[in-house]
Amino acid sequence: MSPFYMAELPLRWRIGNLTGKMTAPILITAADDKQPSQVIMDSTGIAKWADQHSRSSTDNARLFPEGCEEEVDRWVQAVDQASSWLRQGLANAGVNNPAVTAALLPPGTSGLGALIGRNMVRMSFTRVVKKYGPEDSKADQDKALSEIRAAQRQIKFNPNRLLLANSTAPSYADIALATAFNFLAGFKKRPVGNINAASSGAEGVVQQSMADVIPEFQLVLSEFGDLVDWSADLAKKHWAAPNDSV
Repeated sequence: MSPFYMAELPLRWRIGNLTGKMTAPILITAADDKQPSQVIMDSTGIAKWADQHSRSSTDNARLFPEGCEEEVDRWVQAVDQASSWLRQGLANAGVNNPAVTAALLPPGTSGLGALIGRNMVRMSFTRVVKKYGPEDSKADQDKALSEIRAAQRQIKFNPNRLLLANSTAPSYADIALATAFNFLAGFKKRPVGNINAASSGAEGVVQQSMADVIPEFQLVLSEFGDLVDWSADLAKKHWAAPNDSV
């Protein structure tokens, strides 16, 4: 039996899901006079629950502004489509590329610790492939890139630099897009080794990052540099600064 399953067992028992697919985050709400306790395992579902129970008095501060719920959902689905394609690329690299596996180990790991660590990282990626493979295999590169380009155009031509035309504060769609790009950009800070730069006319060696050796990441980061900057600026302005680690 998988050690991952054994670690999950107490939580699975609590939410009544012993064998089915389980994803994080998970929200278990408190029961009250109006409704029983709920188990919500979808990030968007959790955000909607939080928005509905928010004490905010202004619609502009809501994650799903009234009258814009369908538009927010449309952009969130676009982010999910692109994320599914990118996750497939990351998982495949984690399983098949030893350099990617080694790059995710803590700095200074060596010897037996490195051997065990690489195997554990590879097991984790194998589990991701097994868990999300059927879903991610349906992801299409052209469709994913088309959705990202549409989001890029929407932000570019909106005076407020947001996905919703009449919004002055980030919606859940903006948060989802910015979070995905900040996470993606973090892989540029994960070195995987050096390559000889002579073939490109440079001298010495050039350090490669995980983003350089995962084709999907390289493609997105090279084409959508302005969205990388937008995501970092949005995070800095509206919530905690983007994490430098992955």
